[in-house]
Amino acid sequence: MKIFVISGILILLLISGVSSVASAKTVVLVTNSNNAEIELTTDSIRKSIKELIPDASLIAMDKMTDDVQPELVISIGNSALEIAKDKFPGKLTVGCLLLNSESFKVNSNINGLFLQHSIESQLLWHKKILPAVRNIGILYSPEHNNELISAFEKAASRINLNIAKIPVNSAQDLPAALKAIKRNSESILAIPDPVVYSGKTAKGVLLFSFRNKIPLVGLSKFWVKAGALYSLDWDYQHLGKECASEASKLLMSKQGGSVKNHTANGDIYHINNRTAEAMNLTLAKALIKGAANVY
Repeated sequence: MKIFVISGILILLLISGVSSVASAKTVVLVTNSNNAEIELTTDSIRKSIKELIPDASLIAMDKMTDDVQPELVISIGNSALEIAKDKFPGKLTVGCLLLNSESFKVNSNINGLFLQHSIESQLLWHKKILPAVRNIGILYSPEHNNELISAFEKAASRINLNIAKIPVNSAQDLPAALKAIKRNSESILAIPDPVVYSGKTAKGVLLFSFRNKIPLVGLSKFWVKAGALYSLDWDYQHLGKECASEASKLLMSKQGGSVKNHTANGDIYHINNRTAEAMNLTLAKALIKGAANVY
């Protein structure tokens, strides 16, 4: 009799063990670069996933075996999302830290979170750092950013600023576009645009800005370090929490296709004071003191 009882207990334990493994939700994390910002975001995602989805097993894509079938994929950055779509077609996916929402192709299985500070915030920061500048030049590709430019124009008119919009249809158009900037603008506000700003064009825009003493608002702290006057930035731990929260919601709803912006968490910005001095610009001491990095 004891043998039968013990056998029954063992069977129950084995069954419960199998069911707990089966019920675990496998979430795969896809990244395609390695820098401090990505590391902060991924660490935050890992911690937040444990809290929001306790039965989830989070695996980095490069650590997973071929037999793993994830219930959900989290990608960080545009190139990582393309890898995720190719590797896990049709799987529920949250794309985080994405650039340029107008280029995003809506899929019923993918939710996109974009790094886009509100237009009002960008313009108010511009007014705070460059109060004497009224005419702001924006280089943009009509294919990717028409709606965004229209929104910038409307928002700028409400606070007595003017947007000089300069269309760029290809990288070959950039020299002529920069000449138009020189005629019509007192500053350049960079926006995420795959045609205008790339590894091939960045150096040319930065050199133009410096030589002509037309301050450039960069896309990131790396642009500021290279010579842009300033850039806004993000709290990457906060972004990681947003990614995990979106993943939790998508697992529950099983319905993707939403496009939204990450939310900023506090005022984080970087300043290049050497650039300011070279352009004969005097920045308020409080602004310099409040910057996350001063170059």
